[in-house]
Amino acid sequence: MKSRGYISCAILVMMVILTSCDNEPNKTGVSDEKLFYPAFTFISQELRSIDSMDLALFRYEQTGDHKDTTIMEKAAFRKFVESIFTAEMLSEPGKYEYQRRIFMDETIGKITITMDALNPAATVRRMDMLMDPESDAIKSIYAEISKVEGDKKVFRKMTWTAGLQLTAGIEEISGRDTHYSRLRILWGTPQ
Repeated sequence: MKSRGYISCAILVMMVILTSCDNEPNKTGVSDEKLFYPAFTFISQELRSIDSMDLALFRYEQTGDHKDTTIMEKAAFRKFVESIFTAEMLSEPGKYEYQRRIFMDETIGKITITMDALNPAATVRRMDMLMDPESDAIKSIYAEISKVEGDKKVFRKMTWTAGLQLTAGIEEISGRDTHYSRLRILWGTPQ
């Protein structure tokens, strides 16, 4: 049991040392990309996994008292995800516009990578990735995303749980009107 704690501490120390190294925008590398944006790889893998499933995606939406449940096509889901997680979030220069912090929580046995936007105009305002320290696998992503879509400003607070679901609280502001909705897209079963 102690050796597991030592290994977790060693991983955390290595991540802190690697992240404190020279972060020049011209430098690239696998470890650099992994430390900054493991979210891109995670989302791509999840989309590929969903595309290969025979199961349906269930879309639950609630706006006020109105609730709607439908089956969502995989192509529509991919398009929806790609419209939210834009190139700005995934681009090489964009990664240097975020303050990154890494935490190890022994009580839940996970590593959290938190990224906060330094640019107030950034689409992705915050992202938290919960990772398994033994496998480096992302277990979930929480993101706060603010975008202008047509004549309205849309603010989403989203959680993507690996192999299970995407949930979002959505606030749409158009002029003086504000609409709130909740969205849940489910493709897996809780374990």
